[in-house]
This record gives sequence, C-alpha cells and structure tokens, in this order.
Amino acid sequence: MNCPACEGHLEEITVKEITVDVCKGGCGGLWFDNYELDKVDEPHETLGEALLEYRQEEHTDVDHEKKRYCPKCDSTPLMRHFYSVKHEVEVDECPRCGVIVGKFLAALFFVVAILLPTLSYPIFISFLGQLDWGPVIGGYVGAIFLAAAYTAIGLFASSLTRNQIIAFIVGVIICFSLTLLNNMLFFFPQSI
Repeated sequence: MNCPACEGHLEEITVKEITVDVCKGGCGGLWFDNYELDKVDEPHETLGEALLEYRQEEHTDVDHEKKRYCPKCDSTPLMRHFYSVKHEVEVDECPRCGVIVGKFLAALFFVVAILLPTLSYPIFISFLGQLDWGPVIGGYVGAIFLAAAYTAIGLFASSLTRNQIIAFIVGVIICFSLTLLNNMLFFFPQSI
C-alpha cells in the first residue's frame, strides 16, 4: 500500500492494541483504519505517544493542495480537514472506509432518540379515547425516513467542500429547495 501524500511505501506497525500504517522514510504520515484515530486523539490517551517518533524526511516534498486518494480503495478521493485549531494536524478521511456510514447512523440514531419521548403524546391520548395507531406509526416512520434523507443530503454537501460552514449552507439550500418543490407540486399539471 502506498502513501496517498508522497507515494512512499506504507509499513504496518502495531502499537499496543492498534495497527497503524506508517510512511517511514517518506512524509511520516500515519494511516489509521476505522475508529483507530479515536484511540489516540485525546491528550489523556498515551497510546499515540509511540507514533510521535515518525517524522517527515527532509528530502520528501508533500503537495498539500494535491487531491489524495484512499490507499485501500484506490479511486476514492479523501476528504481533508484539520484536526487542530492551529491547522498543525491534517486529517484525510475516506468516505468509503466506514466513516460516512458511521456519521449517517449516528445522526439517524440521534433523530430517533429525539423522537422517542414524543411517543408519550399518542399513548396518553389513547387513554382519552379510541386512537387510530396506523397514522401515528406512519407519521413516525415518515419522520425517520425524512431525517434519513436530510442526513444523506447533509453528508453529500459535506463531501463537496472542506469548509463546514459552506457544507451546512449547501445542505440547507438543497433540503429547503426539495421541501419547496414538494409544496409547489400543487401548481403543476397532474399529467406531468
């Protein structure tokens, strides 16, 4: 496997419980698999201290503007962002190696967690009289599907740009446009 930054050879090393691919003799970059970065990104986590010895070699030039591709997926462009406020640590994530699916499921589970307390409303209303549960269940399923669609649109917007604010604005514009289009269908002829 070759380094996406400098095309050097990535060598696999094991540090305690994680396996990391290191660009030794090149840019000194580290390749973490799914969720391994979470084990070394906090100041109190000493697991990553052994990885600090790998530095960029003086003869290695790294073009920070060049588009990089995942060393495992080959054709998938990496999404670049900075992990520190001072832009000292650059992180390139592969959307196909599990990160996007994790973000999508986390956002979807968050929406489900927000909707769960509202189940108390139909339950208490059912004590007052006969409640038709079909529309209630359909409404909750529809809300979850709508949240899934909006989450997917937001993730798509974030894959278009490195800037989170621009990604948010693009995602809101797309979601609002689709909502507006849905409300404007009343004015279109039914033959379309």
